Amino acid sequence: MKIKKIAALALIGLGFTASQAYAGGATTGQIELYGRVDASTCTITGLTVGTSLNPKTFQIQVSGCPANGNVEALFIPMNADTGNGQNKLSNSGTATGIDIGPFDGTDTTTAIAWNTPATTVIADGSGNATLKYTAAYVPTLTTAGPGNVLGTVQYQLNYN
Repeated sequence: MKIKKIAALALIGLGFTASQAYAGGATTGQIELYGRVDASTCTITGLTVGTSLNPKTFQIQVSGCPANGNVEALFIPMNADTGNGQNKLSNSGTATGIDIGPFDGTDTTTAIAWNTPATTVIADGSGNATLKYTAAYVPTLTTAGPGNVLGTVQYQLNYN
């Protein structure tokens, strides 16, 4: 099957669940990144293995942290794929030839390192902080087959 168009690869939605944030400790949660590849009669040329497509930003907002303290996130993949030298989430959905790449910040140039603090931000004077990330499709084949795309990663937030 072929993908309808590059825009068909857009992430339909991003969701995450988070526990209550406590000062001086750690909080864990899980992020599910999902989307869909639709069947089509069109052929897309130029689909390059390892290139990120249609990035979507998301963020984790925390409050109640120590004022002006560090907040950092550590990601533990549930289904990692490190092929082509990239950290990706293996697609556990029904689509073929496509994974999801989580990236640090709001671009697709710095892949999140697994099991190591990905982002450290300083909470404001009220103890609020926002950690920003991007997720994008990363082709593993030159043609993507239709179906759902799903990647899951757990995270741990550390505060000090």
